[in-house]
Amino acid sequence: MGTIVNKKHSNISSCIKRCGIEMLDLYESYDFKSIKTHLFSTNEVHFIIEEFDGKVLKFILSERYPFIEPKLMINEQLYKSVLLQNSKCQRINKVLKKNQVDCMCCASIICDKNWSPAYRMENVLFEIAQVKILKNYVKQYLMMDDICCKKNIDTDTVGNYILEFLLDNPFDGPIFCKVK
Repeated sequence: MGTIVNKKHSNISSCIKRCGIEMLDLYESYDFKSIKTHLFSTNEVHFIIEEFDGKVLKFILSERYPFIEPKLMINEQLYKSVLLQNSKCQRINKVLKKNQVDCMCCASIICDKNWSPAYRMENVLFEIAQVKILKNYVKQYLMMDDICCKKNIDTDTVGNYILEFLLDNPFDGPIFCKVK
């Protein structure tokens, strides 16, 4: 039994070591208010970033991280729930499908089917920024579509030109890039 306990401590030690490396890299690349690591229990580490785009991010890492994807909370709300779109909102789903996104949750690198030990928390931060761009694009597109419909203008041609003009970074290509 002593070996199992030591193996568990070894797993959590590896997780903490990886967190430390990632934390140093994040400190060098970003200007956060603070980055904290807490050993929550013998098999879980909480990695907290304050002031990422005005939000508090909490990565909940199992002792098997990076081999198991992290859970992410944004202001105490589960990130996957932020990604889930309302299946009843056909207009939003239509815009997402036009942009090659069937399901934002399924396309996320935090989805267990997409997670790889090569991903780091920085990749997740990059994805969060991409999701913000996509959501802004969808909002702008739907407003433009409403205006075009009222003025009897074709959204897919003239409306898209107007939208590209209005947006600083028009959406072009797949939203979820696997590597930064």
